[in-house]
Amino acid sequence: MGIKEYNPRQVCELILELHLRLTVTWTGRSNEDLITDSVYLFIHRKELDSDKPPDIFFAVHKGGEIVPKRSTRIYLVDPKSRHGVIAKYKDTPENPFAVLFNGYETALFEYGGRELRRDFRKWLLRSRMTFATTPDLVRNSALTPEWIFLRNQNVLDLLLVVRDQLSTTVFTPPKLVESVPRLKVPSLDGKSRRLGGLAVPTLDLKRRCPHLHFADLPEPTPQNWEFLSQFGVIVELGATAILGELQALRQISVRDLDPSAIKTLYETLNSYARENTRQIK
Repeated sequence: MGIKEYNPRQVCELILELHLRLTVTWTGRSNEDLITDSVYLFIHRKELDSDKPPDIFFAVHKGGEIVPKRSTRIYLVDPKSRHGVIAKYKDTPENPFAVLFNGYETALFEYGGRELRRDFRKWLLRSRMTFATTPDLVRNSALTPEWIFLRNQNVLDLLLVVRDQLSTTVFTPPKLVESVPRLKVPSLDGKSRRLGGLAVPTLDLKRRCPHLHFADLPEPTPQNWEFLSQFGVIVELGATAILGELQALRQISVRDLDPSAIKTLYETLNSYARENTRQIK
């Protein structure tokens, strides 16, 4: 019939050209077509010039609709995530998460099973500028809509995202250093307080420094919340905790104080001072 035959590389080039034109003028493309495009490019990814997914349109869940999106952040629901913040809030009204349409996983599973679906996710995540499994908290040195949304929904979920992000990087963005201590969190006395200066209610701190203001945190062990120490939160017994306890005791009537407990605090503080002196020498 005289129909020209295209090899896989030519088909990949045609798909990329089509999406480039759609960037200039959106003429419409169904969700099924967007899925077919990306799956074909993935299956024939060796024909591409990069091992990362190209800058094409993907179908995403956003604002209760399925819409096309490219270039900017697209989230993948991570089934292995302990907290699943994106999965938890992706259907909440006015959430800021553009989540990859689940039709991709369905199509890939039907095409090649779980292994192919897993490899597709790995391929997408090679493009860190576009895809992620945890919410962005800082973008262009400013707090993101994701930060604001999580702060307003549940500040503890926000702190868990901070913990997860810091566990994968050695650099803490200055905006986080500035903003995390200012977060208002519930404390054990029922009040809402700024996080900076509070203490994690570990068994040791509650026993040795019971008059500190403690944040109301789940599973309050040093291991779970050690990352908060860089934001001015007291996590373990030390000079800062002792000084905080002594300062709190100043607000208590002398008649209600236990002299032996105060003596123990000063002895502990002196031991820290001697240890620091030895380390300096």
